[in-house]
Amino acid sequence: TFQAVVGLQPSARGCKDAAVRFELSDEKDRRIYLSPIVDLASPGLEVAVSVSGVKVLTLVVTEGGNGRDCDHASWADAAFVMPSP
Repeated sequence: TFQAVVGLQPSARGCKDAAVRFELSDEKDRRIYLSPIVDLASPGLEVAVSVSGVKVLTLVVTEGGNGRDCDHASWADAAFVMPSP
């Protein structure tokens, strides 16, 4: 499992237009995760996605549909979690 807490950086707090989406894609450019729009009103969003069989994982942040002003995003505490033996 890939896990992270995603959200906007504190540096985006002064900009009302800050809004992003977080995506995960595999080695064949198939999207395996798409977040809702994350804006200044959004709390940190916990992400946990199975990556079983995935060889390459690409983390992408896109603008939230209103331009890219102040779209300072973070993948906090990103980690791969292995199943218990």
